[in-house]
Amino acid sequence: MNQFVVFMGGTGARIMKAFAYVLSAGVFDSNEAISILSMDSDKSNETGENSANQIMQEYTARQSRAQSENIRNRTRAFKTPVSLRRWEVQPTFLKNKGNATLLQLADGNPEAQGLMNLFYSDTEQGIVPETYGFVAHPNVGAALIYAAQLDSNDEQKEYGKFRREIATASGVGFTKVILVGSLFGGTGAASFPTMASDIRNYVAQNGGKAENLQIGAVMMTPYFKIARQEDMQENSTTRIDSEQFPAAAKRALGYYANQGG
Repeated sequence: MNQFVVFMGGTGARIMKAFAYVLSAGVFDSNEAISILSMDSDKSNETGENSANQIMQEYTARQSRAQSENIRNRTRAFKTPVSLRRWEVQPTFLKNKGNATLLQLADGNPEAQGLMNLFYSDTEQGIVPETYGFVAHPNVGAALIYAAQLDSNDEQKEYGKFRREIATASGVGFTKVILVGSLFGGTGAASFPTMASDIRNYVAQNGGKAENLQIGAVMMTPYFKIARQEDMQENSTTRIDSEQFPAAAKRALGYYANQGG
């Protein structure tokens, strides 16, 4: 069986960190490799001494060492091989834009500005995607993730390579893809429907077998609260109101149900 896992956004990063510890302890008593894609637009989740990516990279290094020294035949620890890819969810037009807001990115383009005004509130137009991610705004995230997927038609890019691996694997055997994230945030809630649809379409159009592909999800409902940020203005773009999380999760579930997901 071919196994792929996509960890999406900040919640996905938290779960990936726990997943690395579970793998290290040998809970998965299997030699079957797991291909992982870590995706986020918030750079603070991607790097750092104790980041999920750094911990998973440490696992892969130790697992390779255990394999080369034939240790894994004597213990379940570090038994499962893992390949890790990192996808920074930034469409080409956002690259190297620094602290540009969505509204500034549309500057000089009347049509783009008109769309911004139609779909996004004044607060949302002030979001800086490269710095803060989608700040629990899934409608912003969905648009940018779709644009980033279009950029990834180039199979030399990380998501393009990952998607190609899934198509190839489904062409020869049963393939499972698990999407992991939150129902109430920005990246996870925005990614789930677009990722599932994009992977299915790509497999069908690029030599894979749809009947061999199974896509599932581990989607977290609200599990934390943020202390009320009294020092921040109500219309601050980086203000996150955790009181809105349950309603956001309910809306996401309703949307998935209506889409047949």
